[in-house]
Amino acid sequence: MTTVDEAFPSNWLKAADLNNRTVKVTIDKVVFEEIGQNNDKKPVMYFEKVKKGLVLNKTNATAVASVHGGQMDGWSGKEIELFSMMVPFQGQNVAAIRVRAVAEPVVAGPADPNDPLGI
Repeated sequence: MTTVDEAFPSNWLKAADLNNRTVKVTIDKVVFEEIGQNNDKKPVMYFEKVKKGLVLNKTNATAVASVHGGQMDGWSGKEIELFSMMVPFQGQNVAAIRVRAVAEPVVAGPADPNDPLGI
């Protein structure tokens, strides 16, 4: 059986590609490419060891800028996390890729008996 994704392959990452995982990636470069039917120039972020690029929207570009500065040329070699979440789009909730700073590892101490989460 052929899936819709197989029938209509994409050059760019989409939320389904993450398979409900949070993925740490290293930015390789950001280039402007013609996207969509109108061939609008949009920034596309590429990552080391990842075949597809991520077409940046303002939300994701701003999130990266808040961590790594506003100069896209300076993002090469920087790490971010990709994750998916439901967002409103044209009156519907759809899965979208979002970016954030790489979470620092948490070192758990002894369990606090008064903590409802047990940590």
